[in-house]
Amino acid sequence: MTLNEEIIAVVTPIVPVCVPDLLGTEAGETPPERYCTFNYSEMPEGIGDNAAHLTRALVQVHYFAPLKASTLAVRHALRDAIAAVDNFTLPSIEPATDETGQHYVLEFDAVGSWEAKDDGQGRV
Repeated sequence: MTLNEEIIAVVTPIVPVCVPDLLGTEAGETPPERYCTFNYSEMPEGIGDNAAHLTRALVQVHYFAPLKASTLAVRHALRDAIAAVDNFTLPSIEPATDETGQHYVLEFDAVGSWEAKDDGQGRV
């Protein structure tokens, strides 16, 4: 399983729409009211014998919701689900809300050895 697949598997039972990087919509298409995106930076971990045996990912899961929506239960459910994964740390929750809607960033570390798979986005 890739790290993307692992994050999506943890988030989608709570917030059904979860995509890497950016939620794209077609012209005239209305995005969902509540959704998550995520991104991460990777660095070597468990270095020995001139090789990294693990990867540490600094992960950010972004939860978006309407301004007036009650989001506390969802934020805590996301926090608890992320923390329940063996190779994920307990996330911090940082508010990033603005006048367009609620936005919360759950930040955590993930350490492991994930399958590498082309994401089809043409990036190296």
